[in-house]
Amino acid sequence: MIHNDLVFANGKLGHVEEHSMEWFYWWRYALGHYHEAMNRLAEGNDVAEVKAFVEGLPGEVRALHEEALAIHEEIVGPVSRVRNEATFHYPSERSRKALQRALEQLADETGAIEGGVSNKVKDSRMHYADDVVATLFFQALGGDEEEVGQCVARAAEGERSLMRFINHAQDIYFSRFFESGEAKSA
Repeated sequence: MIHNDLVFANGKLGHVEEHSMEWFYWWRYALGHYHEAMNRLAEGNDVAEVKAFVEGLPGEVRALHEEALAIHEEIVGPVSRVRNEATFHYPSERSRKALQRALEQLADETGAIEGGVSNKVKDSRMHYADDVVATLFFQALGGDEEEVGQCVARAAEGERSLMRFINHAQDIYFSRFFESGEAKSA
């Protein structure tokens, strides 16, 4: 599933203007899913069957596994904040405080609502909510454009390592599965 989520998000990111509302949306989506995937990958080290499988992989594939985990460990703080405060920003105490800080920061701004082509909700856009999301995103990643850029770039590298690991590990797993003859009995 994570493969599909990250491919989908990164496909969308490739077609939007940097720092646009869509850019924030898809990076929030991608970082939230990336963080969850990396947490599950790390937890796999505590599962005997998973640990044995990873240890039995060729060295270059194990290196991708370790690289993906190491990159996530470098950026776990800000990526976790994006996941908890800017992606899934619904009423937990932690996200409520982040939302309060964002609203305080935007208190002197004039928000906008676009009516669109009709009076239907589906044709409207709450631009002030986009401003809040952008503020949450920047706060979660340190509040500085350079920090945001560095974290996003490092997360992109982590995602690439993760995806390359997933592709190689799946190929090896399914090759072994079919070679073992278990595929015929399943």
